[in-house]
Amino acid sequence: MVFNEINERIALLIGQYLKKGDYKVKFEAKNLPAGKYFARLQVGTSKITEVMTKVHSTQVTDPGFE
Repeated sequence: MVFNEINERIALLIGQYLKKGDYKVKFEAKNLPAGKYFARLQVGTSKITEVMTKVHSTQVTDPGFE
């Protein structure tokens, strides 16, 4: 699950039990405002939370780098 800074659930990434293994999940944040988000993974009784920071960028047509 992904939560915002005021603990509102933003997304449910996987809503089922998975067999043991390696998995990849894509989280699309393009429609979210800039800020901190928290991805929470629960395995049995263990929980892991990772912090993600979204920073808005403006499109630059001529960055001036060569």
